[in-house]
Amino acid sequence: PLAIPDATRVPCRCVVTTSGKGPTPNAIEQWPGLRHGRDDTTELVLIRHGRTAANRSGVFQGSMDVPLDELGLRQADAVAMRVSQDFPPDRIVCSTLSRARTTAIPLSRLTGIEPVYRDELQEMSFGEYEGKTWQEIERINPSFIAQLGNYSDESVTWPGGESRGGFHARIWTAMERIVHEHHGLRVAVISHGGVIGAFMALLRGQAPGDPAIYSLRNCSITHLHVRDTHTEVHRFNDVDHLDGIEEIGRAEEIDL
Repeated sequence: PLAIPDATRVPCRCVVTTSGKGPTPNAIEQWPGLRHGRDDTTELVLIRHGRTAANRSGVFQGSMDVPLDELGLRQADAVAMRVSQDFPPDRIVCSTLSRARTTAIPLSRLTGIEPVYRDELQEMSFGEYEGKTWQEIERINPSFIAQLGNYSDESVTWPGGESRGGFHARIWTAMERIVHEHHGLRVAVISHGGVIGAFMALLRGQAPGDPAIYSLRNCSITHLHVRDTHTEVHRFNDVDHLDGIEEIGRAEEIDL
């Protein structure tokens, strides 16, 4: 079973924020499930990687090492500029997959910070179904697609890949590790839609198996403050920095 505090199931408390250093959010969600027990704040700036050709075509990438496409490279430049100006990090922690590593390059260049790469931030492994679309998987194995529809079933395992429960435990542990290793610092975490989406669902007490939670835009920003008693969500899926970049559409919103 996933070792996440029951407190994550507590409904959120929202407060309106009208002041503060830097960009001001309209409201802050407060969740008690992730906390570090010290009288300081650790900030997480969660960044989804830029677009790939697989994102555009709706192919399940998972652990496949797929490069950014031309739009993805422009998105990486845009998010790097935004983060370096509005949320300048003290550290950069990044998935080892190339689409995340390439997204980290402009931010590293602007900040002078060398990323730390971690395997545990990789996307979920979809096993033998990587490189296939949802429609192709449905034709090959309709009973498996039906299993996926039970969002609360943590035992569902992708053939040759990861189980839901194993993936969720991995990413929760990875985020806890980042928080506890960086007390009082702001950390840019560059990862994947599945990783960030499932982590946020777990934090909010939602069903992390629901594919609707993975609709994070490429190079979106999700900004958290982890405090001694709770975690505050200041921004979620923020893409203001992508205004003017063409071709942003539904195809690249889903990390597959």
